[in-house]
Amino acid sequence: MDSVRWRRRASRLLALGLCLLAVCTGLALVAGPAVADDTAQANDTIPGTVVENDTADPESDRLGWENGVWANATLSITQSDGINETELDAVVARTMARVEAVRGIEFDRTPPVRILLPREQRAESEQLQYADVQRTRLNATYEALFLINETESAVDSKQALRGNGVNGYYSPETGNVTMVSPNSSVPQIREGVLAQELFHAQQDAQFDLPEVRTIEQRNARNGYVEGDANYVQDRYEQRCGETWTCYRPERESYPDLSGVDDGMMTLFRQPYQSGYAFVRDRHQESGWEAVDELYENPPESTEQVIHPEKYGADTPTNVRVRDRSSAAWQPLTVDGVQFTQSVGEAGLYVALLSPLQETAGRRAIIPLDNHRVGGLGDAVTRSYDHPATAGWDGDKLLPYTAAEGNATGYVYETAWDSPEDAREFHDAYRKLLAYHGAEPVVGKSDTYRIPESSGFADAIYLNRTGDRLRIVNAPSVDALSEIRAGAAPPASGPDGQWSHLLWKADLDADRLTDPVAVEGTVSVYDGDAIYGIDRDEGSLLWTKAVNESIVADVTAADGTIYAGTFDSTVLAVDATTGEQQWTSQVDDRMVTAPAVADGTTYVTTTAGTLYALNATTGEQRWRTQLNGTTRSIQVVGDTVLTRNLTTHFGVDTQTGTIEWSVPSSGRLLAPPVASDGTVYTGSFNRTRDTSSLSAVNPATGETRWREERNGSAPTRLVVTDEMVYANAFNTSDQSGQLLAIERASGKQRWTVEFERPVTATAVDNGTLYAGTAGGELRAIEGTTGDEKWTVDADGAVNAPLVVANETLYAGTKAGTLTALATTTGEQRWAVFADGLASISPTLVDGAVYARAAPSLYAVEMPATEGSTDTGAGDAAGDGGTDETSDETPAENSESTPDETEREPTATSPQDTQTASEDGSGFGIVAAVVALGLIAVARSRR
Repeated sequence: MDSVRWRRRASRLLALGLCLLAVCTGLALVAGPAVADDTAQANDTIPGTVVENDTADPESDRLGWENGVWANATLSITQSDGINETELDAVVARTMARVEAVRGIEFDRTPPVRILLPREQRAESEQLQYADVQRTRLNATYEALFLINETESAVDSKQALRGNGVNGYYSPETGNVTMVSPNSSVPQIREGVLAQELFHAQQDAQFDLPEVRTIEQRNARNGYVEGDANYVQDRYEQRCGETWTCYRPERESYPDLSGVDDGMMTLFRQPYQSGYAFVRDRHQESGWEAVDELYENPPESTEQVIHPEKYGADTPTNVRVRDRSSAAWQPLTVDGVQFTQSVGEAGLYVALLSPLQETAGRRAIIPLDNHRVGGLGDAVTRSYDHPATAGWDGDKLLPYTAAEGNATGYVYETAWDSPEDAREFHDAYRKLLAYHGAEPVVGKSDTYRIPESSGFADAIYLNRTGDRLRIVNAPSVDALSEIRAGAAPPASGPDGQWSHLLWKADLDADRLTDPVAVEGTVSVYDGDAIYGIDRDEGSLLWTKAVNESIVADVTAADGTIYAGTFDSTVLAVDATTGEQQWTSQVDDRMVTAPAVADGTTYVTTTAGTLYALNATTGEQRWRTQLNGTTRSIQVVGDTVLTRNLTTHFGVDTQTGTIEWSVPSSGRLLAPPVASDGTVYTGSFNRTRDTSSLSAVNPATGETRWREERNGSAPTRLVVTDEMVYANAFNTSDQSGQLLAIERASGKQRWTVEFERPVTATAVDNGTLYAGTAGGELRAIEGTTGDEKWTVDADGAVNAPLVVANETLYAGTKAGTLTALATTTGEQRWAVFADGLASISPTLVDGAVYARAAPSLYAVEMPATEGSTDTGAGDAAGDGGTDETSDETPAENSESTPDETEREPTATSPQDTQTASEDGSGFGIVAAVVALGLIAVARSRR
């Protein structure tokens, strides 16, 4: 092949065959037939000194034989002191023969193979040069995906990936294969990696591979090119464990990949994962001919690789970006042609995955169980399919640079299969903004400002119209309309999240207790201090530092905030001023919030002591010793109700005398609920796997009825005029249940099953609402148990659920607070907590608040004519508490996505520069991907 052809291919493919350390090692192995041949002919191509055992050569070249060596030949080579040229030629010849046996294609040339030591590979990578325009586009791309911020360099990450994470690669520019030794001192070769790179050379020679100019084009092409090569290596390695002896020298040490961005690596891995499955399934269904057809009719997008059913059926939209910037900004161009980028469905998926990766799963838009698939030994362990990105139909990013200075921005157009798909991604993207602390800009429509602390300190404008979503980015709010005329238009009213929030108080806290309200002041504890916040404006009125952590929620009564601390101190603070009124010492730390009634504060301790303190002075009125750690204090009439793990106690409020105690048949899990002269309790006996629900007279301790059942543990109770509803956890299969018990008789009325445990409940106007750990919200007819509606809550539902003014408020661990119409389940709106922190609503003093550390939100309740606040429903009990919307943008002067500009056809610098700023072609075997997979390969030897 002449040098002109190589140069032409280089402009299309760049470094075709880069093999990142773990993509090409540790693959799941698939068996294939062995090859043998007895055709007689002298073997004079490879010296006999390195060929220990082989059959005679064939009369002419054939599959399974190359350069005098058969696929099943035995070589006499030891790599402990390195491998010389003669030995390398023998290994290359045998590997080519074996690739032929596996893939069924004949090599038409022998690619030269060289071996670099790791330090030599790093040195070559550092010599790659990136033009300024390439650097700008690459940095803008990864910033737009929220993967690499403005203080970092995407180019540095790319060079670190190539320099430290590469096992080998094939270069169409030279026609050579480069292998990186697993040993830092002597040249060695891993045969499986060599097989993949040699196959890449044959792919280049045999098939007409398309040009690539963007990340999306590269990953779409690599989906079948890398998928094919990795599948070939997989089948090759299987024979190494069955009929062949292969060279697999141990890696001396793992490379330093600290300079490689996780998101960049995850995006780079996509074709190796999705592509492998794409090719494997096609081969297993229709053979190698069906795989070869992919080169004739290649997938047009990563979408078609991620979703094979869309291959050949869903041609992506050719999205274009029209320049509507002012003289202060100019689009990134090369020779007058826009230098755009596209990242495809895979790129947008990785952007939404980034919170999960950055927080080790503590925050997530795409949950871990969506991304991680398969198990030990599986070749495909990562999915790139999620509903928020599955409707992708096209995207185009156009970077901008300031006419003066080095500031950058971009316009990013995305197209979707339907308006609903556009809305779904729009919602997910707003979560990504919330994760980075973006605040809606007051007075601007759909405009956000990201704080400096996030590293992505920019302004963002979103415009969703039909099946299109446009994202405009600039360093300031004012610059948005300079980059895109009409962006960030004035808002006619409160915009974005602020249209549903009265205020937000930032407290810089790791946790927050449920808020309480006294005389116009809302108080909350954050782990270090109690705060008093103006109920109407959200401004901070006072702060009371607490030396020791408060053990549970604070309690408000008669203008005072009460709390118990870990250092056994009961604290009383004036709710208006924050001034300390008194402290009182008890015998041990407390585990539940104080209870206040009729001028007395009641607390219990881990020493089993119940205290009654004067609520005004803190002076002890009496103390009573109970057995075990006591918790869950309630005052019903003249009786203080409390309990330990197995027994309920009734204590006289005046004297502290224990009037009665009722032992249960198991552990008391559900906090007791008092209603109309009866206390309802639930317990579970783990040994016998039985549970019971009981109704107890609080004055005497007499059991009015008891209902027993098998296999489910009651965790929460809600009581109405006619029914007792119990959340139950099914111990046999970890599922959830709701039980309806007739309040008067204890007779069970109905049971409703859930796939995941029920985590929160509320009752209002005869309807029971339930949220689950699986993210399900369900409305149930309280009398019959019939389902009224079910919706997805977008994450595990937190307790409590709140019902007010015909609206159900639900918070999730994923950081979403949703308001739903109680009658239909239709979403009225949704807001996202800063940093996607877990959020929980509560109803206090006529307003709905939501806590999501570090912030407390006051939520505006939608008023309905003639409605009244109903609290957490019309039921008694905690409503599921624990002991311990999107709006379509208004029409504005900005253009619609239909305004387009001619797509440039000129060659971009990516096609002519030595360095590729969107990745290293295909064939990469990268270090990060394989760390978990190497053990798989070892376990199969």
